[in-house]
Amino acid sequence: MKNISILSLVAILFGLTIFSCSSPEQGLTLEGQFDGAANLSVVFEHLKIGEDPIALARTNADAEGNFVFELNEPVQPGIYRVRIGAQGGDLILTGEERMVEIKGDMSALAQNQFEVTGSEDTQELIDAFTKALANSFSSLEDILEEVESFDNAYTAVQFSMRALQTRPQFASVHEAASARLIKEYPGTDDAENYAGMVAQISQAAAAQSQQNPGQIRVGMEAPDIEMEGPDGEIYRLSDLRGSVVLLDFWAAWCRPCRIANPHVVEIYNRYKDRGFKVFNVSLDGLDSRSAARFPDQETLEQQMAIQRQRWMDAIEQDGLNWPYHVSELKRWECSAAQKYGVRSIPRTFLIDKEGRVAAINPKPQTNLESELLRLL
Repeated sequence: MKNISILSLVAILFGLTIFSCSSPEQGLTLEGQFDGAANLSVVFEHLKIGEDPIALARTNADAEGNFVFELNEPVQPGIYRVRIGAQGGDLILTGEERMVEIKGDMSALAQNQFEVTGSEDTQELIDAFTKALANSFSSLEDILEEVESFDNAYTAVQFSMRALQTRPQFASVHEAASARLIKEYPGTDDAENYAGMVAQISQAAAAQSQQNPGQIRVGMEAPDIEMEGPDGEIYRLSDLRGSVVLLDFWAAWCRPCRIANPHVVEIYNRYKDRGFKVFNVSLDGLDSRSAARFPDQETLEQQMAIQRQRWMDAIEQDGLNWPYHVSELKRWECSAAQKYGVRSIPRTFLIDKEGRVAAINPKPQTNLESELLRLL
């Protein structure tokens, strides 16, 4: 019996050893293939918030742009980057992934555009950047809704940091992302470091709110706007003094703006002979961060030409048949938008014959006509 017991114990231990040796690897395998990455150095990095990136593994892509990383240990939940040459694409990992595959083209990697399997959170981040590149967010509320919809707080954080940077006008988005990170990953360095960053952004936003000349009030003189139109002519808002003017901030990519445009056209046609004019400022184009993603000046100029044409096409498609259309093609970095404190569009200001602000954000679908009649 003793021998049988010993043999049984050995068999059990041996069986456990076999089972242990045959269980799945507990680390992470990351495979990639990128066109244009032949023989380039590839680094897999952990992006700790507020700290220098930590290189977890290094290799070189082969002649076809293939590479593989095999980590023996699972990664921590967080933000990661695959840096190929001078370009990098971001991943959101939970630590539960065992196999992740990415592939794409080097020309789109800096815009975080690539295919991924094995990481749903990374796919969400890619989708959000795709929306941003397509100008799908027409207001701050749209961005907040997107950030709050992510399954992983790290996705919300990285989208906020990379797409919005630390600009004070997006403080509320960063605050929402930080609240999620603190709730989902309490006590982590990432949560604490990001909270510190967000506190600084919020302070800057508060200071800007107190000192910003873009705090427009009814009764104040409307700040002048001098900007180029699609025909190359310079148009000035002040040149329209003596008329009642609807100053309308909009963009071709803004669906609510496009919905409102037929109502503006209807009101304009009804009252243009009585001295009513419309001055449109477009927030089409590319901001400096988006422009920096393009690899050379020629590609950037091609994209700017596309943005300009979209603006001009929207003017024609919506029948905006007045001459006062201007844009710097800088999106939210438009100087007029900053001057008027525009945070979302459509945004309108009704200006009286003396050049003073008479109404803020009258709606073409509801109260614009009544406000206009009061001034004509």
